[in-house]
Amino acid sequence: MVTRITAGARGHGRHHRATLGVREVRFPVTARVRWHWGRALAALLAVSAGVVIVVTDVHGRTESRDTATAVTSLRQLEAQEATLLTKARARTWVTTTQDWSQQAALAKARTSLASTDAANAATTAALAAADYDLAALQACLAGATRALDQLAVGQTAGALSSLSAVSSSCSAAKPDNG
Repeated sequence: MVTRITAGARGHGRHHRATLGVREVRFPVTARVRWHWGRALAALLAVSAGVVIVVTDVHGRTESRDTATAVTSLRQLEAQEATLLTKARARTWVTTTQDWSQQAALAKARTSLASTDAANAATTAALAAADYDLAALQACLAGATRALDQLAVGQTAGALSSLSAVSSSCSAAKPDNG
């Protein structure tokens, strides 16, 4: 069987005619209109899908650009933080080195102080054994130190006065036999 759909004069008729063998079947114009509505609906769906695809693509590209910008910013911040960390490590190293130097100097000073204390103890014992008056000797040395300080700043008269004031202490510090 062959089906043929025909229209009136030049396709502008009111009915479509289909011929099935000998018999002719007429379809009203509404079938043709429904067919056009179906095509319109399909076109509308295709356009809608295209719009959704375009919007999704634009949104995706925007998110991609935003993400790239955020990554770039984070990398810059990371580089700045790495620089700050390097500087902090350098300062820490300098401080640690200075601390070690100060600890070494402190150890030397403690050793020197210990030997000075030992020498002072030995000197004090020797002076006491030689029968020196230690209190008078300390007064004599304090006056002599004051006189030297006054000479250093150009006060000659004050230096002579300081020596005169402690001369009796210096004389009393000597042992009786010498």
